[in-house]
Amino acid sequence: MKRNFNLRPLPAYIIMSVFVALVCGSTVLMLILRRDELDEEFMWLAILPAALFLLWTVLTAMVYIRTRKRYDAVFRQILDTFPREDVEAFLEYTERLPEPEEISRWVCGKLDSYERAKFNNMVAIASTAMSRDIFWRVSEKNMRLDFGEYWENTYGEIDLGKTKDIRHILSSFTRAEFNSALKRMDEDKGSSFSIFGKMRLSSEKVISVLIQGKCIKNPATEEMVCMGTVSDIDAESRLSDRLKAENLKSRFMLDASSDAFYEVNVGENKLTSLNPKVAESIFGITDMQDFDGERRPYWELIHPDDREGFVDRFFNYDHMAIMPDQKMQYEYRIKNRDGEYIWVEHQAQVIGLEDGRVTRVIGRISDITTQKRIALKQRTNIDALTGAMLRTSVIRAYENRIYDGDRCVVLVNINGFRYINNQYGYEMGDTVLRHVVTVLWEKQQGRCVVGRLDSDTFVIAMMEVNEKHTPQKMIGKIIDSFEKPLTAEGKVVNIAVCVSCSKVFNAGSSFDEAYEQAELAMKVCKHNSKAYTNSFKEYTDGLREQAEALQTQTEGLQEQLNR
Repeated sequence: MKRNFNLRPLPAYIIMSVFVALVCGSTVLMLILRRDELDEEFMWLAILPAALFLLWTVLTAMVYIRTRKRYDAVFRQILDTFPREDVEAFLEYTERLPEPEEISRWVCGKLDSYERAKFNNMVAIASTAMSRDIFWRVSEKNMRLDFGEYWENTYGEIDLGKTKDIRHILSSFTRAEFNSALKRMDEDKGSSFSIFGKMRLSSEKVISVLIQGKCIKNPATEEMVCMGTVSDIDAESRLSDRLKAENLKSRFMLDASSDAFYEVNVGENKLTSLNPKVAESIFGITDMQDFDGERRPYWELIHPDDREGFVDRFFNYDHMAIMPDQKMQYEYRIKNRDGEYIWVEHQAQVIGLEDGRVTRVIGRISDITTQKRIALKQRTNIDALTGAMLRTSVIRAYENRIYDGDRCVVLVNINGFRYINNQYGYEMGDTVLRHVVTVLWEKQQGRCVVGRLDSDTFVIAMMEVNEKHTPQKMIGKIIDSFEKPLTAEGKVVNIAVCVSCSKVFNAGSSFDEAYEQAELAMKVCKHNSKAYTNSFKEYTDGLREQAEALQTQTEGLQEQLNR
């Protein structure tokens, strides 16, 4: 059938013919009615419309006849293409020569049905070829195996086509179970069986399979026939083995942990301790029974001041459903099995959701008493922002008689720190302070501690001064470190420092004496230094008078400003 064949223009030809006939007829009629008003030489114009109409009629008839012949030829092609019974049924349905549109719809429908049948056939072939099941049949007369390409594509080491009896490729233990099942089926007609076992594809390849079967009696021959499938479950079996191994590993880690773990089944309102021995060793209890939304007796062990918010954090499951990926965390005090209050960190997280509601929760309770004590000690000895030691800790280290070496005090002040805060912001100022402390810890020599005295002044207490570890060498390295600017948060900041140091004292000297000398040297250093440049001043005997004079001068200027 020609793809571009179409009879739709025929109605247009007919309409056009009627239009031409009307135009030509009206023209001839007008000329006849007004022949008295026209010259005789124009009368021949009446013949022209009639001739045009006759010509148009002849051409239209020729086109129609030719088109109809093509239509009949195409219809004959359809008769030869499709089965005769289908065409005869179609003609009987129409009871006349069908219109082109009817033929087109009929042809498209037949082709579509053929394509669907072809596709379904291809799907069936592909499904069988890639099936993970082996179809087997066992009877007294013959054995049979049907399988697809899946087995050869996945396990190319075996040619199942040479195997007739399924029992030949089963492991010895599975074969015995299979034979036993067949025997039971023979005694109990119509029942079925399922066996998890091993199938030996080769001497080196053994996989896990699920064997299912059913025995039936052939009514025609009275023969017992057992048939069924062998399904490949090797991947699922390996996954199950891995899950078992992970469960054993988790159990081992839980038993070895010093933290108490639990799981909550929200639907049953049941809390289960995952390592009850650990929970009993810490709290003296292994279970937390539910009581009016609270967990007793665990609730009674919590310090009264820390109970507020405990239930909302860990047993308000609607709140957990809003943020299921967020871990709930809370620190509080609780009595241990000896009746003493200890600090614990309690964490809980959702591990099961269904229709937007929490179904399962897992939690962990850790004893953090030791960490709390260390943190408390650090807060009283270490500056929280920079990590430098506080003044009391520096004095304690300096005057410690365990160190028997010579010692001195070094002061470091950031030159123009106020400008850094104003220009770059306080966050950048904090970054600069942390950077300075890092440099001081890296460049200190021997036994030294780094402390922070105020916002921009730091102290280094040296407890082992000798020819190898001198204040001058250390200060030189410190100043060199600040020659390069600091780049942080996309900004470049120039840092300059003023550095001073005291004399070297013997072991057992007072920190206050050494610090006073370093402070006097710092006053002179800051007075003589240029803005935003590094400078250094060491204390000498004549420096005290100079520092006192500067102090007097500063106080006089302050009085004038106050006036």
